[in-house]
Amino acid sequence: MVKPTKRRKPWRWLFLIAVLTPVAVTATILLTLPDVSGLRTKNPSSTAFMRSRQEEARRKGRPIAIRKEWVDFVRIPALLKEAVRITEDASFYWHKGIDFEEIKESLKRDLMFLIPRIPYEALTSERNG
Repeated sequence: MVKPTKRRKPWRWLFLIAVLTPVAVTATILLTLPDVSGLRTKNPSSTAFMRSRQEEARRKGRPIAIRKEWVDFVRIPALLKEAVRITEDASFYWHKGIDFEEIKESLKRDLMFLIPRIPYEALTSERNG
């Protein structure tokens, strides 16, 4: 006599995948974020913007002197803080801090690098060949 096989319930696997995928993605993001805690007590020697301008000046053969004066955050005018925030993200007030449209576009761009691309010449030569 043949024993009836136990039917597996695929919804359990789908549920596990649906729960574990966001957990894994969140954990990956949190574990790969840079540690910025040192910026609370120590000012950076330079910023990415400063290094960019230095490189630009070096390419043009112009000397560049960096002058900087660190100011406490409370001494920076509120309007300037607001201007910087808006410059960084013009849609800040509409998305309340998380711009899902921008995240979606970024993911699209990033995923395009993962998809293998077939050169146009290969496609046309196979059709004509």
